[in-house]
Amino acid sequence: MNVDEYAEAQRQIDVQSAATVYLLTKQFQSTDMSMLDWELLLRLLYPTIERARRQSAELARRFYDSQRAEHLPGAPRHDVQLPGYSPDWFREDMEPERRKMSQEDAASSAVDAVTLRTLKVVEGAGRRTIIDAVETDPGAANADPEPDRPEDPPREIEPKGSSAPAPGVTPRPSERSRKQVVGWARVTTSAEPCGFCQMMVSRGPTYGSASNAGFHGTDEMAIRLFGEGRDKQMRLMMRKWHTGCRCKVVPVFDRKNWPGRADYLAARRLWNDTTDGKSGRDAVNAFRRAVEAGYQRLKKDGSEQLPDAA
Repeated sequence: MNVDEYAEAQRQIDVQSAATVYLLTKQFQSTDMSMLDWELLLRLLYPTIERARRQSAELARRFYDSQRAEHLPGAPRHDVQLPGYSPDWFREDMEPERRKMSQEDAASSAVDAVTLRTLKVVEGAGRRTIIDAVETDPGAANADPEPDRPEDPPREIEPKGSSAPAPGVTPRPSERSRKQVVGWARVTTSAEPCGFCQMMVSRGPTYGSASNAGFHGTDEMAIRLFGEGRDKQMRLMMRKWHTGCRCKVVPVFDRKNWPGRADYLAARRLWNDTTDGKSGRDAVNAFRRAVEAGYQRLKKDGSEQLPDAA
């Protein structure tokens, strides 16, 4: 399975779950939604989301296995638990959209926002599966490590105040001893990924075990840290996914050959070329302008590659 096949299969999961979420949420749009109404909506949505997350995780598992078999032929299968998900976690993840839906005669955009956020939740299961598989994989122990090994990325953070998961639900990953050299990277599958996602792509593969810290800052802080080139904090950002994000996580077994490497190299060149002599927000804004200008040129000339510089 290649990354395009993986992305298309994930899209099919998204389409099916989004249709159900949209139709159910639409029924609550014209109501003056109370907390009880919101809780009812979440309970109606949860079975669909939990099922879609399972499908997303299983798909990611198959993608990981196919990539691993290609680069580590003959290596025994590396088993990893698929991520669980409780109603409490779902409630926590959906809370940002409650206020929009609670307004009388909520706009259609509120329904869209709920739908998009559920897709973020669904795709998170696939991302989590691959990252966990990468970070616990002993099969690449003899591989050559990254020469200049950066600070390690964090585990996925459990929402504050979440109750213990229901029986049978696998807890979210906690800090544990990990031994591996294999890495993972973000790749974009959108025709026009946003500047933030392109910045993440330009970082390339992330190597090393997970840290027990997460990125707790705002988007503004994330942008500032990136512009300042602070690797330690940036590695904490690699798991920051915005609503509507189409980025995928891919395993990296060979630094010279991995899905999305060409896009990474193009994004890195673009970052280096457009931010030379700049720092902080100036660097980030210059990069974003270059990305947008590149899309405008792509529409004119029909090219399918990200330009090296704007």
